[in-house]
Amino acid sequence: MYREVRKIDLPWLSAINQPKPAERVPVALTVDEARQILLRMDGACCLVAQALYVTSLRIIEALLLLIKDVELNRGVIIVHEAKRAKDRVVT
Repeated sequence: MYREVRKIDLPWLSAINQPKPAERVPVALTVDEARQILLRMDGACCLVAQALYVTSLRIIEALLLLIKDVELNRGVIIVHEAKRAKDRVVT
């Protein structure tokens, strides 16, 4: 703004660098860590956590699952009105 609009040269301004965005390392649990967490859970929370770990379900999809959506003979879960209001099949 100073250099382009107001036509004022501030020599110390060029020494200031732009801030760099913080680099975040993605956190992923090891198989053993995930197993330990699942072993400490029980009830419906454990069932939802296992479904999230094994399948590619989103949290809201796992919470809205009904018994009729799980087809054990085919080994699939049918997710109704997933993203973009489409149904999808998850193995």
